Amino acid sequence: ERGDEELMARTQARDEIAFEALLGRYGAALRLHLAHTLRDEAAADDLAQELFLRLWQRADQWDGRGSLRSWLFRIASNLALNHLRGERRRPHRSLDQ
Repeated sequence: ERGDEELMARTQARDEIAFEALLGRYGAALRLHLAHTLRDEAAADDLAQELFLRLWQRADQWDGRGSLRSWLFRIASNLALNHLRGERRRPHRSLDQ
């Protein structure tokens, strides 16, 4: 989308207003994507927080090729898959134990 490149360049320069604009633009859609993938609202909230923390800390990893939206959704998908893999490895116990 137009303006994403400018907002990312400003975010890479540590402009909090630009970062908040990206959060406003993509936050709800990314959280919905995570909730749909995970079928777990609490985990989706946690991973959405993780995604935007990573965006702030590692903004310089976006090289401008392809759309920012696609890059963010790819990160969200990878976080969700890693979460699901971790859930499979963790033994589940009942609350009675």
